[in-house]
Amino acid sequence: MAQRTGLEIIGQPGKIAGIFVTPIRGRITLRVIDDHLRAQTKLAWGLETQEILIKCDRIESIQVTEGRIWWLLWLGIATFWFLGIGFAFIIAFFLIKQRWLIVYSGRQTVILFFKENQMSQIRTFAQSLMAKPQRMPPTPPPKRQESPPKHQDSPPRLQKTRQS
Repeated sequence: MAQRTGLEIIGQPGKIAGIFVTPIRGRITLRVIDDHLRAQTKLAWGLETQEILIKCDRIESIQVTEGRIWWLLWLGIATFWFLGIGFAFIIAFFLIKQRWLIVYSGRQTVILFFKENQMSQIRTFAQSLMAKPQRMPPTPPPKRQESPPKHQDSPPRLQKTRQS
């Protein structure tokens, strides 16, 4: 079977911690091969490796985000009165941004952090991944009969008569 590898991006893997998305040490490669998205992750100096294959028609959505590092703000507020160190953390909060791509598919969530100069490559990757031909939805089963058929053997009902 011939493999087509046209789309590939490399970045830093991430995890969801509560309501925050955080980068973790390692390297992640997202590659589109035929109708699959292949995510290869190496963590902690290559001690952990992970490979995920996702069918392109199972991908629900892709999110490209640019945001602040919120723990810098909270650390700055907590240490503001201690020798003014908090002021540096608050300035860093406003100057430093993180950028990440999230691929949602059923039970799998793949997160890739990237640098600012990769933004156009990431957007192209996301658009072309979502433009992959989607599988047609399965045809619905035939409708059931709403009421069961009446049997011919059942006795006739008797009607009540009113006596005066």
